[in-house]
Amino acid sequence: MTQTSAAARARTLLAFGVVAGPIYVLVSLVQALTRDGFDLTRHAWSLLSNGDLGWIQITNLVVTGLMTVAFAVGLRRALVLAHVSPSPVVELNRAVAVGMAVGPAEGLEVLDALASERALQRDPQLPAVRGDLLAKLGRLDEARHAFERAATLTRNERERTLFLDRAAACERLVR
Repeated sequence: MTQTSAAARARTLLAFGVVAGPIYVLVSLVQALTRDGFDLTRHAWSLLSNGDLGWIQITNLVVTGLMTVAFAVGLRRALVLAHVSPSPVVELNRAVAVGMAVGPAEGLEVLDALASERALQRDPQLPAVRGDLLAKLGRLDEARHAFERAATLTRNERERTLFLDRAAACERLVR
């Protein structure tokens, strides 16, 4: 396995951690709001695993739990990869991992050390990760600029759309 593919796999596993929580909440809320007799102010979400439709909540718990485990595996791989075969791409993945595991400010510190790396100067992922970390810190104007920079660097139309949407979201929140 090449270093780039190992880094891509670690990044994919890390993404599971990003979506696990929102998926769990969304599925649980949909169930709670559509289940007859269920009252969010009186009942715990764990009660959704009872009854004929309980399998939905149980599946939700298992799937999001597995996604969280996948995130932990990705975090471990990203950190090991950074020590075994350091490279700018691996360090970029490490910045993502640190930002998710420790906090966005710490991830931004790792990312700032990569700013002068020639290998990443034309890589849209560097400003995209920077924008994400800045947005999590509430520095929305800086995040917007980073997402706009990422949009100018990518050749992938879907990525460009995603980056521009994130920039627009930051701009809306600044106003």
